[in-house]
Amino acid sequence: MEIIQMISQMGFPIAVAAWLLVKLEARLDSAEGAARELTAKIQAHMDWCMKCQKAICGNNCEKHDGR
Repeated sequence: MEIIQMISQMGFPIAVAAWLLVKLEARLDSAEGAARELTAKIQAHMDWCMKCQKAICGNNCEKHDGR
């Protein structure tokens, strides 16, 4: 009898927790995709900036050739 009471009392909180986990997983997947996209855009911008910096200083600047 105790087990049945425990299940009836805990069933709703367990269902809510499971629902929240499913919703959270979808949001985390979305956030992960956005973070990857942002990382790629930032990297592309950084690459472009480095090309501009090298062009400005004549490609023989210690600051820009990785020394």
